[in-house]
Amino acid sequence: MSDSKVLHSVIRRIADWSLWSFFTEVRVIGGEHVPLDGPIIVTATHHNMMIDPAILSSKFPHRRVLHYWSKASLFANPVLSWVLHSSGNIPVDRKSKNRQDLFRGTIEALARGDAVALFPEGTSYTEPRIMQVKDGAAWAALEYTKWAAENGVKGGPGVRIIPAAIVYTNKSKYRSSVIMTFGEPISMDEYKEQFFSDLEGAPRAAAKRLTRAIERELVEATINAPDWDTLYSARMARDLLWEDERSIDLEEFVTISQT
Repeated sequence: MSDSKVLHSVIRRIADWSLWSFFTEVRVIGGEHVPLDGPIIVTATHHNMMIDPAILSSKFPHRRVLHYWSKASLFANPVLSWVLHSSGNIPVDRKSKNRQDLFRGTIEALARGDAVALFPEGTSYTEPRIMQVKDGAAWAALEYTKWAAENGVKGGPGVRIIPAAIVYTNKSKYRSSVIMTFGEPISMDEYKEQFFSDLEGAPRAAAKRLTRAIERELVEATINAPDWDTLYSARMARDLLWEDERSIDLEEFVTISQT
């Protein structure tokens, strides 16, 4: 790991210890879908503001450093800027109307072959289903693809989006478990022609299509219900069949709970 990310290494080690002490197991499924190197954007579900980044960074395949988005204004202070850079954060200027400027830090990270991680639902939540996935990840991936084409970047498959679903068997219970499932990489090949088009509305339409693809992957790998009553009824049925939830194979937990 680069010396410039020494704080990230320290934080990840603390996360390792914390997760080991609180959870019985963090099961990673689909780790083979995560490339060993090359530019990727990881789009993860977000049920807990503090624990989700810890799980994602601690258990990410190949121990790749994940770069998270932070407000660009926070980097104005030299000391805070060092802390943010050293812990793997990259600036995002949300006030910019120019998307190439908005995603400048993201594009620079992807151009180095780094992994960028974000939570496309926008905020952590406690709801019985996936919240609406926002377009930021899709725009970032497609803007990088456009930048790479304009700057003659060749070689490799280009940036890919890796959906990551984080599911807690009981997120408020000590010594419960976590399942983190990585979906198959989403290539930009299906979307870039429309995004590069000069037709009015074409880039936005491409970003919307890509966002829907991300959302489908996340919904498929998580537990979703139309309302709390339905979710509680499903949990009661599961608990009747499996009195001890620890007897459920974590590989099957999401499928059983969703059914």
